[in-house]
Amino acid sequence: MMDETGEKFFNSAFDLKNANLSKRKLREMINQQMIEFQKNVEDRKIEEYGKINLRKTEGHGNKNLRILSALLAEPSKREGLSTDELQFLYTRLVLETKEDITTIERPSYDKEADMKSYKLLFKIRDENDYLFQAISEMARLLGRSETSNEWNGYDKWVGDENVGKENLIKKITEDINKCYRRFENELRYRGVHVKKRPIFSKERCNAVFMTPYIYPVLPLLFVLNAIYKVRGDGHKHDKADLLKCNTFCSLTDNVYETFVLSEASEHLLENVEDVLVAHLSLYKSTVFPARKYRGIDLRYAGEPRSERALFNRHIAFVFPLCRAKKLAEDIAEECSLDDKQAAELSRNLPKYLLDKTYGESKIKKKYGKKALDIIKGFRILADPTTYYQNKKLTEIYKADVWSKLKVSTKKMFVNPDADLKNYPEELYGFLGKYFEYISLSKYVLFHSAPYYPLYGKERALPEHCRKLVHEFKNSCRKTEDEYKEELFRDMKWETVKEMRPSLKNEILRSFTPKSAIDYLLADLEREPNDESDMQHQINIYLKNNNTAISPLPSGSNEICAVHKLMRKTAVNVVGHYAAAMIVSLHIQELQRRNCEEE
Repeated sequence: MMDETGEKFFNSAFDLKNANLSKRKLREMINQQMIEFQKNVEDRKIEEYGKINLRKTEGHGNKNLRILSALLAEPSKREGLSTDELQFLYTRLVLETKEDITTIERPSYDKEADMKSYKLLFKIRDENDYLFQAISEMARLLGRSETSNEWNGYDKWVGDENVGKENLIKKITEDINKCYRRFENELRYRGVHVKKRPIFSKERCNAVFMTPYIYPVLPLLFVLNAIYKVRGDGHKHDKADLLKCNTFCSLTDNVYETFVLSEASEHLLENVEDVLVAHLSLYKSTVFPARKYRGIDLRYAGEPRSERALFNRHIAFVFPLCRAKKLAEDIAEECSLDDKQAAELSRNLPKYLLDKTYGESKIKKKYGKKALDIIKGFRILADPTTYYQNKKLTEIYKADVWSKLKVSTKKMFVNPDADLKNYPEELYGFLGKYFEYISLSKYVLFHSAPYYPLYGKERALPEHCRKLVHEFKNSCRKTEDEYKEELFRDMKWETVKEMRPSLKNEILRSFTPKSAIDYLLADLEREPNDESDMQHQINIYLKNNNTAISPLPSGSNEICAVHKLMRKTAVNVVGHYAAAMIVSLHIQELQRRNCEEE
């Protein structure tokens, strides 16, 4: 249960209507909220976490890094803070390492530091809200285990041989088991222990006959099944259980194993998608909007771009990810909704677009018939099965969306008959404004896998978390030239690439979020330009984390490279772990809210 302070913070600072405020109004709102947040920081004595040995490590960035590390590593320091407060606190600490979190004052608003934190957190929440609703709806459908009517009459017999469903199941099962073998071999080759061999059964394969609405996560179901097998948790997982959101962030997970698992899982997902596309004869795909052009496209200056240039992306098992907050804002303006109605619509729109039983009568009563008709039109665009056709997207929109719209709602949409020459261009802009067409399985893999990727490629993270980690790493990074000036001027400088592979691999395999935090804190306390102090720091880490590496001798040419690798890795791990915590906290808040509404 939220304490009084946390509840007040959630109800005011994180009211979803604030996501659509202008910069001026948002700054005014933040001005008041930061005063209250500062008092909360003082009451919790959060500033005390960053006061250790500041003589050695001057600067707000180092102080904030200490606070972030303490909050991540010690659950007791987070007691009394609501999930929403923690999300904002983590976001601000990660983004604003050059600002002192413990001295939030009015001048900081002029730099828009707080606005930046708010805006990014709103984007993370927007993305998670929609994904959470999509996952919940697909999990509900998977729990019913009903066969789609589209597969009726698919059974075919030639003599005594079934060339219909049974034969299809046999082929898919064989090919996915081949994918499983490659997945298992990749893990073993890269030194990750496999607790149980993954085997794909015919019973699991029957999911291909369910409603095509769940197809965006169909490849993921088969991938998660393999992941749980190799992780060996000892439990049997139903299809719906596999999609449950992961809210567990462990300080003791090995970052190398999570990196290998995430990379190997991505390879498995691509292979499984190829198998399903090859075998599912009822599955068709259209071509989707190209990536947005950056800046001015001189090739098309003064003339409309061709349909082929605008629509050229091929996405297997596509999912239309709606920018729900932007859509809610435009619906509120078009239908002249008041602030209360707009805020409620912004909060509930993901459910209205994705839930099969979304409550037409309630929507009509709350927002009016026009708003309901607009939502109905966007429900067609939000339905992935709309795009399972072997037709152009321009044709699908005209036949399946525009033709079904009420006259009063057509102003919100693109008219395919108004100007046939510019229609593809207009449709491209319209879809890009409200939707992003994605491989949902890749997005949900981060949310539903029984681990979080704690090191490595940022592409494994959700879109807006990538920005979070990227900025954090940049703010904490020191260049090699700076190190050359600071350390061991008379020694040979070895880059990370020049290190012995055995040494590099052993160090990487030793990291956990806890050891990464410990190393960074030790580095902040280290005397600069002191060779023996750095050597001692490295050797203590190697000893305490049970690495097979002998202590590095004094004067070793590898000391600089080892420290560079360890600091770079530690920053990477802390950034990934903080991002995972932010996502996990928001999922917990969504689960709490969902239980209350039920």
